[in-house]
Amino acid sequence: MRHTERVKIGMVLIPALVVASCSASEDATPSPAPTGGASTTTVAPSTTAATTTIATTTTEVATTVPSTTAAPTTTAAPVPTGDPTDVSTPVFAGSSGDAWLYLGRWTGSAWEAAFDDAGAPVPADVAEGSEVTIAELGQNPVSGTIGADGVACEIGFADPVGGPVISPNAGAPDEPGFGYRAVALPADWDVHPRAAVSIDDTIQAYADAGVAAFAGDAVETQAGEVDHTVVADLDGDGDTEVLVVFGHENEPVEGQLRPPGGFSALLLIDADSQAAASVTKSFTPLTDDGEPTQILENYRVLDVVDLNGDGISEVVVHGWYFEGAGVGVYSYDGSTLTEVLSAGCGA
Repeated sequence: MRHTERVKIGMVLIPALVVASCSASEDATPSPAPTGGASTTTVAPSTTAATTTIATTTTEVATTVPSTTAAPTTTAAPVPTGDPTDVSTPVFAGSSGDAWLYLGRWTGSAWEAAFDDAGAPVPADVAEGSEVTIAELGQNPVSGTIGADGVACEIGFADPVGGPVISPNAGAPDEPGFGYRAVALPADWDVHPRAAVSIDDTIQAYADAGVAAFAGDAVETQAGEVDHTVVADLDGDGDTEVLVVFGHENEPVEGQLRPPGGFSALLLIDADSQAAASVTKSFTPLTDDGEPTQILENYRVLDVVDLNGDGISEVVVHGWYFEGAGVGVYSYDGSTLTEVLSAGCGA
């Protein structure tokens, strides 16, 4: 077993374990179509210890894209929101593996990270037999049950990082990503208070916003494409937000694990004003010796889901790179997405 370390990939904190070999088999997956629960003061968790920052930056993009090419906006009336639950609520991410990864929790008043300030795992403290809701983008939530403890991450740790087995298990994520597919939490509210819809249309304005996100970076943005677009009303105010993943990954170069010139970004775009901001991004520029200086992380929206019962949806982002993957949870305050939970496994 080779030594690995926990690293911070973009906005996702990666504890260690190689997950590139995730099975594509599914025991069971949540079944198709989304559905309808409150404003919160979010407290971002303190950064966990012994991390190395590589690969990514987070920036604001001063750009506006033309409304004439925007995705359709929703016309639903505003949905009232309320206070979040005062019950401690752990959140897990799952794939086709056995144990689900603990991401952290809503304590009843704030977000709490899955690792303490010294970098040690914080136990999820969920009882075997507890019921959970399993959710993923574009699917109806299904009920699940907490099982016995398993191992979510073990490479690079003196002690394995545990996680519960949850039944039914999530399947492997959609190609080309690997790592995680669904989230699970004990919830007695509607975790999908409003529909979040993936659209396949190629909207040039969103590609233009992606190009603007990498202005000044050492990548050829004309090669970029919109990889994923999700339309949702995150906070129930009747206005539509658009989540856009824009990027490009070059073919591997012989002898290189990290092909140069790759890039990926998650953007938040207001469907009415068309103002765009970069939530997180990653790219692999060249150094003077011709080698890339960073690791490219790719992104996909895993779900738009209310994780603390306040009726405002958090955005759950799946990130992966050449031999690791993680999940970040972002809270929305009406204009900005801020990461509040994150964990993952990788070299």
